[in-house]
Amino acid sequence: MLRYFNAAFWLGVDVPVLGRVPLNFIAVLGAGVLGYYQHAFWFLGLGVETAYLFSLAFSTRFQHVVDSRSVVFSQKEADQKREAIVHQLPVDSRLHLATLSRKAEQIDAIYKVQDPDEFTLGSNREAVQQMVWTYVKLLVARHTLASAGATEPGQVIMQRIAAIEVELQPMPESDPMRAPKVATLDGLKDRLAKLRQKEKAIADVDGDLLRVESQVDAILDDATKSGGSGLIPKEVSLVSQLSPGTFGESELAVADLEQSFAKGQDKPAGKPPLSQLQ
Repeated sequence: MLRYFNAAFWLGVDVPVLGRVPLNFIAVLGAGVLGYYQHAFWFLGLGVETAYLFSLAFSTRFQHVVDSRSVVFSQKEADQKREAIVHQLPVDSRLHLATLSRKAEQIDAIYKVQDPDEFTLGSNREAVQQMVWTYVKLLVARHTLASAGATEPGQVIMQRIAAIEVELQPMPESDPMRAPKVATLDGLKDRLAKLRQKEKAIADVDGDLLRVESQVDAILDDATKSGGSGLIPKEVSLVSQLSPGTFGESELAVADLEQSFAKGQDKPAGKPPLSQLQ
C-alpha cells in the first residue's frame, strides 16, 4: 500500500521542455511556503493532501495503473538481464535460440488467430515461454561446462597415463623416483575422471536441448494442423541437473530471472529481440 501512497504523492504530468512535473509535490511545497505567512494554509494543505492521498491510493483504477507500470519496469529489467545472458553465448547457440524463439512466436500467433479463451491463451503462452527459458538455461549451462576445466583432450591424458604406467612396472617400491611418478599418475587419473564427468554432463545437456527443440516442433506441428486448440503441457523432462553453480558468471542473473518468473510477471523467456540473437 505504501507504493500507492508514494505514487500518488509524486504524481505528475509531462510538460514540453520541462519533462515530468510532480504537480502534487509542487502544491505541497506551495502550501508550506504560504503557511509561513498564514498558518491556516498548513492546516488546510494537510487536510486536502490527506484526502487526496487516501482517495487516490485506495482507488482500484489508480492501483491498476501503478501495478502495470511496475510490471513494465520489471519486465524491462528482466529483458535486459536476459539479453546480457544471451549475448555471452557462442554465435551458434544464439542462432539455435533465435530459431526456437521464432517457432515460439509462430505458435503464439496461431493460438491468437484461433482466439481461445483468455485462460487457454495465457496458459499456452506461459508453457511455450517456459520451454524457451529452459532452452536458454541449457545453453548457458553447456557454455559454462565447455569453458571450464582443462582443455587437454582425454586421448592425450590417457596416453600420458599409459606411458607412466609402463615406466612404473620395472621400478621397485624403494626407487626414489617412483613416488613422484605415482603422484603424477594419480593426478592424471583424477583429471581424466573429471573430464569424463564433464563430457557426460555436456552430453546430457545436448540431449535435453534436442528434447526441448523436438517438443516445440511437435507443438508447432500440432498447432498448424489443428489451428491451435487445447492446452500445451508445461513440463519438459530433463536429464540435466540445472542446479546452483551450473551457470557460471550468469548465476545471479539466472537466479533473478527465475525469481521474476516465479512471481508471475511477463515471463523472462518471452519474445527476445531477434536482433540480439542473430
